[in-house]
Amino acid sequence: MSDNIAATDSKERRRRSAEVRSAVLVLRLRFRLILIAGLACGVAAFAYSVVQPDQYSAQAELLFRDPGFDQKLFGSSVFQPNNDPTREAATNVRLVSLATVSDDAAKLLGSDYTSGEVMGMVTVSASGQSDVVNIQAVAGDPRTASKVANAFATSYVGFRRKADQAKILNAKTQVSAQAAVLRAQGQFAEAGSLDNQVQSLSVLSALQTGNAEVVQAASPPSAPFAPTPVKTGILGFILGLLLAAGAVLLHSRLDSRFRTFEDVEESLGVPIIGAIPLAPGLADLNRTNWSSKNADLESFRLLRARIRYFNVDREIKTLMITSPSPGDGKSTTAWYLAATSAAAGQKVLLIECDLRRPTLGLRLNLDPAASAGMVAVLSNACDFNDAIISVPLSESGPSRDQEREIDVIPAGAIPPNPGEMLESQVMRDILARAKDEYDLVVLDAPPTVVSDLIPVIDSVDGVVLVLRLEATKAELADRSVEYLRKAEARLLGVVACGLPQGLGTDGYGYGYGYGYGYAPSETSEKDSKPSDEIDSESVKSA
Repeated sequence: MSDNIAATDSKERRRRSAEVRSAVLVLRLRFRLILIAGLACGVAAFAYSVVQPDQYSAQAELLFRDPGFDQKLFGSSVFQPNNDPTREAATNVRLVSLATVSDDAAKLLGSDYTSGEVMGMVTVSASGQSDVVNIQAVAGDPRTASKVANAFATSYVGFRRKADQAKILNAKTQVSAQAAVLRAQGQFAEAGSLDNQVQSLSVLSALQTGNAEVVQAASPPSAPFAPTPVKTGILGFILGLLLAAGAVLLHSRLDSRFRTFEDVEESLGVPIIGAIPLAPGLADLNRTNWSSKNADLESFRLLRARIRYFNVDREIKTLMITSPSPGDGKSTTAWYLAATSAAAGQKVLLIECDLRRPTLGLRLNLDPAASAGMVAVLSNACDFNDAIISVPLSESGPSRDQEREIDVIPAGAIPPNPGEMLESQVMRDILARAKDEYDLVVLDAPPTVVSDLIPVIDSVDGVVLVLRLEATKAELADRSVEYLRKAEARLLGVVACGLPQGLGTDGYGYGYGYGYGYAPSETSEKDSKPSDEIDSESVKSA
């Protein structure tokens, strides 16, 4: 049981670590966007601050303390003291903030100010744990700020004095009434004692300060405290960065597209056997330099090596390349995998089995008259050999010793029944014949969103699922893997296309040892699109 708990904890740690790496990668990939958002917010905050009028701040301070006149006159406190300093400080701030104080301050300032305006200009706060309360007034000129702060402080002192005097006068009235009753009953000694208390209360009323006094009057400030364009701009920049980063992370959580190798393997449970970078030169199938020094092709050479030695007990001669959806890069992967194998000296045949959206012939600039295509072969309109087009692969550099070529059978005309054609006995015979005549047969199959490839699955030695980072959604890929497993396909692994610029596989935390670290200097909008998207656009334009 302890082993199970340890395994669960280890899995949870790996999951959390993967989430952290994924978040860091998302922020890294969206760094420019986040930086632009931060700069935009910073510039906007700076510009807004610059056009704001100057603001001046003046501060008066009130000290709350009991002078002890009641103890000196009566030997005890007339008002019950508060033994909780924190509560007393909060009470003092609340009392200073009363609307009655702002009303009195507005009257003291004159008819130019209303109670609401005074309250809007003043901020009351406690000074730490002390008995001091700060009254800060903000205005458009320094004299007005100090004038409002002092008027507010004076009004509060007067307000508290009146409140305490009212309490004392109420007590004086009650004591006077009680003395009159005692005098009427002939208890003159007791009545005289109460008369003395009445006089003491009169003296106490005259001495009342409200237990508050202005210890620091506000003076006109020499410089404005606001606006501060530089500080405001920096804060706006930081806030913009935080908001943009939060938005990016939230979007990445809500978006189910794959972004990292960890996302792929954790979601699908299928090993990654290849990673294809975003290389501008890969978009044009006719302009590729097939030299061994061409770094763009290194990922396909490594993919070929992995597939070739995937299972030493069973040679893989027929290979199906498919994807969860159009635009994931399966056609490009199929072509370069077949071409790199042919460039290495193998006899290779590439068959375009995507009969619904054929693009290979168009991308290779093949003459439609040179081949009737796979559809014609499947419909017995032409022979297998007549449909084959040999495409030369030009080696570059002084080491070239011979011309390599790859045999291609394009799809041809789009049929009305592609699924039935691929399910025919003719298709099985073609694959069996091709397997005998070629070292490697690569099938550019349709995506798994259609059922066309099911009849062909049991006739191939292996299936490779191609998906595209930042494009393929997890739910589509999950359904594709489930689809292939139910069809009992021999799924060799996943090829992840669209490795972001400037990131090798190490950028995803995987040590596959690719070592190409591809970082193109400049990529056009067309080159950055998925290869199959380029195919579809070419078809439309044609």
